[in-house]
Amino acid sequence: FFRTRPPAGRGLVDRAVRRVFPYIWIRPRSLAGWRLRINPSRMSQFVIYEEVFMARTYDLAQVAFVPDAVVDCGAFEGYFSLLAKARFPGAPVIAFEPNAENFAGLRANVDANRLEVDARREAVSTVDGEASFAGDGCGGHLAEADEAGPTDRVLTCDLRRVLAQLAPRRLLLKLDIEG
Repeated sequence: FFRTRPPAGRGLVDRAVRRVFPYIWIRPRSLAGWRLRINPSRMSQFVIYEEVFMARTYDLAQVAFVPDAVVDCGAFEGYFSLLAKARFPGAPVIAFEPNAENFAGLRANVDANRLEVDARREAVSTVDGEASFAGDGCGGHLAEADEAGPTDRVLTCDLRRVLAQLAPRRLLLKLDIEG
């Protein structure tokens, strides 16, 4: 039902099913029973899911310390934030995601699991302020002033300031941003 390009003759059926079931919820083993929302019509969600949960790109069992704080820059829909919260339940997590659609997924995943995650719809930068943001799904980035295509205005957050305020002795920082 959830192909990105349905076979001929099935398009109406697939679109109808997606309207009734726009998301699926799964429970990856590494999330200790927590749920994760997937929009089956967005290929980027499968790509990131495969990276985080199947290829185990972020194998937190390899982290040789318990962090005082976890900062997830480029949080997408919160896959890494949930993974970090499952592995280090006592550590505060701050998740930055400027893309509106991805941020909605991040909030949905955090809220569905009743987790305390400081989710911020901001882009990390070297200054506090505003900037143009271009792109969607995977690969969104702060845009140059002359960049073609649609952009949104987003808040930017000085990551150095955030880290200085946190002042963790042991920091787990995931930095997966473009630009």
